[in-house]
Amino acid sequence: GRRWDDIDRESIDAWAADVVNFTPPRAESVADLQRRVIDFAGEIKATVDGPRVALVTHAGVIRALLGHWRQLPVAEWTQLKCDFGSCTEIEL
Repeated sequence: GRRWDDIDRESIDAWAADVVNFTPPRAESVADLQRRVIDFAGEIKATVDGPRVALVTHAGVIRALLGHWRQLPVAEWTQLKCDFGSCTEIEL
């Protein structure tokens, strides 16, 4: 939620050195995000009784799930295109 110009150079360098595992203050790393959403998707699959579920989320969650299921490296799944207000249909 901050502009790039408002972030100190040391933090940007630390993030760039390890995009997957860098954890900003009061936030989570990309690796933590992916683990969290994969666990959540597993819970949905195990507990939902029915053929369809609708999730409203931001692009990072969709990218993390697609990257995991497609077995993409982080450099690829973090760049997947997800337009604002788009709909992504996934069959498990």
